[in-house]
Amino acid sequence: MLANRQSSAQININSNKIVANISKLTNFHSKFVILFKLLSRANKLIYTKKLMKKTINKYVCCTLKSIAAKLSKVNLLLLILISLSIPFAITKPALANHLSSSEIDALIKHSIEIRLSDRPQFNENLVLLESLEANDEQAQLSQKQRELILYLRGYAFAISGKNEQAIKIYKQFEHSSNSEIRVISLTAQLNMAILYNDYSNSFALIDSLLNDAATLDDLNLHKNNAYIMVGYFYNDLGKFQLALNYFSLINRSTMPSKELCTLAHHQALSYLGAKQVTANDEFILKSINDCNLIGEVIIANSLIIENANALIAEQQYDLAITSLLEHEQVILTGGFIMHNFSFHVLLTKAYTAQKKLLAANISASAALELIKNHTKTMYALELFDSLTDLYLLDNQPEKALNYAQQHHKTKQLIADIELRKKMASAMARHQTVEQSKKLKQLLIDNSSSIANDERLRQENTNLEQSVSLHFNIIIGLFLFCFILYGLTFWLKAYHQGLLNKAYKDPLTGLFSRRYFIDSLAGVIYQEKSLQQHLSLITLKLDDFHRINKDYGFEHGDYILKQMKVFFTKLQNEKAAYGRTGATEFCIALRNTDQIKAGVVANKLLQQLRILKSIDGTIDYKITASIGVSDTKICNYVPKNLLSDSNSAMQVARVQGKNQVVEFELSMSERSKYIIEDKLTYVF
Repeated sequence: MLANRQSSAQININSNKIVANISKLTNFHSKFVILFKLLSRANKLIYTKKLMKKTINKYVCCTLKSIAAKLSKVNLLLLILISLSIPFAITKPALANHLSSSEIDALIKHSIEIRLSDRPQFNENLVLLESLEANDEQAQLSQKQRELILYLRGYAFAISGKNEQAIKIYKQFEHSSNSEIRVISLTAQLNMAILYNDYSNSFALIDSLLNDAATLDDLNLHKNNAYIMVGYFYNDLGKFQLALNYFSLINRSTMPSKELCTLAHHQALSYLGAKQVTANDEFILKSINDCNLIGEVIIANSLIIENANALIAEQQYDLAITSLLEHEQVILTGGFIMHNFSFHVLLTKAYTAQKKLLAANISASAALELIKNHTKTMYALELFDSLTDLYLLDNQPEKALNYAQQHHKTKQLIADIELRKKMASAMARHQTVEQSKKLKQLLIDNSSSIANDERLRQENTNLEQSVSLHFNIIIGLFLFCFILYGLTFWLKAYHQGLLNKAYKDPLTGLFSRRYFIDSLAGVIYQEKSLQQHLSLITLKLDDFHRINKDYGFEHGDYILKQMKVFFTKLQNEKAAYGRTGATEFCIALRNTDQIKAGVVANKLLQQLRILKSIDGTIDYKITASIGVSDTKICNYVPKNLLSDSNSAMQVARVQGKNQVVEFELSMSERSKYIIEDKLTYVF
């Protein structure tokens, strides 16, 4: 088992020792001791104790059976005796005798290279390295080796979703004496911050990371990884050109194929985001092919999905569907659930856009089964949006409404993340290509000059101050606009209050005398243009002082307020009402002649006569003198209309009140100047 692990890690150490030295009981025994220790340690990570015992028994039995076919009965008996003695003679293995320091370095390097592309082998390597760490007295690990093993352990926590434990481990070697180890720690922490949308400390991490990366050799793998991670961070913020600036600092000459694949992936996203290329660009397709050739399937799948998303954004639905279905098996068997979810979401979106409802429903069902751990992602938002459109097309409004509500809830959930991204984007530094070139030169000079390190710090300080100043200006403008908006809203409300006071009577809510008379001219002009008549009713309450004297002012106010109720009951939408005096009211009735207006006035008079108090105990016996006129007699002259209606009302008062009088021309002095039905003015 140990030989298989070592050969798969490409270190070719003791590959045939068990078979070659089978006659040597001591070595054979030590191999089984190591096997037991390694499986016990793996048991803590994966299996229960019960399953562990079964696994060991099965392995021992299978091993003895295979060896028995080649050995004599005597040797078989000897092996059985040795295997039975294992539980009683377990001792601390001398692992230092089997792995040299250079071989441990090779195993660590191999583990770092395959940490994303070959997780089973990565886990096996980590078990072996942790067993070496547990036997550190014999393995004699260096400080750097112990810290790198610690990093790999943190990475194992990270990929299994134990984020807090991973970050806690990364921080343990953040202040290592080795700058390369510090870069590894800061790079890992920045990666976690990006994955979990934590922008509170991101720029501090970037500053520390760039300062430490500057001390490394240009060919150092971890220096290049640091620049890739910073570019990845700015891609996440939507600062694509800024990300490309950092990718330009990378030395590609000695980068492994895996890192080149990762770099090509991030560059492709930057090009797409910056609109420098379109979907299915030659660079993107080549990057996908190159990553697949070297076995970096997960990175290739991520790029396939992003390319399909860009095709959908460009409304090239057929190409997007073709691309996704072509790589369906690779994506769904890649072992990354987020890719499976994104795959089904994009198919749902594309099929819905093409109105292929059956195919869209199938993809949507698959996506909904995987949404549990992805509810706060942009792909979840796109899924609910697509489902809303899908069920609207499928004439299922209830389902469409349900998913529209889920879309709204999801949008609220990720709104905070988007806000934090925008705030972080506003604080982004090193924003131009020129600044990036300056930074690159400063980073190169920094490796040989302390003075240039001071220049770098000063440059960063200046950039920070510049960004801070611009940020403060933006916040100031925002506050100024907010205050201005509030002031405008208050002034509008205050102005409306003043208008209400000017236009309306505060007691009854009817138009005031001034506003009613001013607006009457416009109403008369409109009726004239339509060749329609307008009637005016002037109503004055009779002996109203008696109400105030006998029952009090509260009852008087109640009666005045009831006038608006009476007017409203007329059910004439074109009528306008106004209080033109203490106890005087006017009603303008559009498209109504004097005869019809007289009927309305009599109804008002009847309602006044039967008006009682709120509790019904007091019969007020209110009467009124009412005058009626229309535009036919006054020839559409507002002043004459008002005068005619008022004259008729005065006649009603003189004739004994409690009656309606329709205006006649003889009631006005205008009759003196009328010759042959025409009004002649005498000066």
